[in-house]
Amino acid sequence: MKFYQDREKILIRVGIVTVLGLIILFWGYGWLAKYLENTRYDYYLVRFENAANLEIGSPVSVLGVKKGKVNSIKIESGYVILDLAIESDVALKQDAAFSIIESNLMGDVQVEVAPGKAEGKLDPQKVHTGERAYSMSGLVSQLSDLIGDLQTVIGTPHKQGNIFTIAESLAQNSNELVKNLNESYLENKDKIESIITDIAILTENISILITDNRDRIENSIEYAEQTFTKADSTMIKLDLIADNLHLLSEKMLQDDTTLGNLISDRELYDNLNKATESLDSLLIDIRNNPKKYIRIKLL
Repeated sequence: MKFYQDREKILIRVGIVTVLGLIILFWGYGWLAKYLENTRYDYYLVRFENAANLEIGSPVSVLGVKKGKVNSIKIESGYVILDLAIESDVALKQDAAFSIIESNLMGDVQVEVAPGKAEGKLDPQKVHTGERAYSMSGLVSQLSDLIGDLQTVIGTPHKQGNIFTIAESLAQNSNELVKNLNESYLENKDKIESIITDIAILTENISILITDNRDRIENSIEYAEQTFTKADSTMIKLDLIADNLHLLSEKMLQDDTTLGNLISDRELYDNLNKATESLDSLLIDIRNNPKKYIRIKLL
C-alpha cells in the first residue's frame, strides 16, 4: 500500500517537526524566563575600588534581606563595575548607599544596600559609587599587624626617644603634678573648706529668699511682661508717628504747596524781603513823624 511505501518519509518529517518543536519550546522558555526576570528586577551600575572576591550570582541584600544578585562584573578604568539586579519592589532613593560586606566568618561576601530616605528615586542610568565595609577577617588582619608592631617595639632596646623612655618621663611628670596638687590642697585646705561653706550658705540664703518672695517675683515678672507689651505698643505708635511726619514733610516740601513755594521760589522770597523792609521803613517813619499820618481835629 501507498501508506507503507511513504512510511519512512513520514517518520522523518515527524522527527524533524518534533525536533523543531522542541527547539522552539526551549527557546521560547528561555526567552520567557529572561523576559520575566527583566520585569522582576531593576538594574543598577555600582563602582567599587575592589570587588573583594565577589562573583556573578553573589547575593545582594537590602537592610539584611536578600533582594537580588550580582548580574555581571567588569573592570573599567581601574575600578570594578558591578551590575546589580535588585527586585523591582525595592524603592531606592537618591541617597542610597552600596557596600561590600562579609556575610559570615568563612569570608563569603555580598553587596549590602541601604535604600536611603531622600525624596527622589535613584537613577538606574548613572554609575553609582560603593565602598568596602570593614570585615571580620580584615579586622583580624589589622589586629595581627598591630600585635606584630607591638612585639617589635617591646623587643627594641632602650634608646633615646624609645617609647619606654617617653612612658617613664610621662609617669614621672604625672607623679610630680599629683604631688604638687596634693601639697597645694593641704596648704589651702582651710580656705577651700571656708569657700565651700560660704557657697553652701549663699545657696541656702538664695533659696530662702526665692521661697519667701515667690509671689513678688512672679508679680514682678508679670509686670515686666506687661511693661514690655506696652513698650512694644508704644514703639508701634512711634513708628506710625514717624511715618506720618515723613509723609507730612514730603507734602510740605512739594512745589505745589505754600511752604514748598516759599522754600523753592526765589522771586517770592525776594518780594517778601522787600515787603518786610518797606514795612519796617513805614513803621520807623510813623514813629518819627506821627503827625504826618495821624491828624486830630477838635470840634
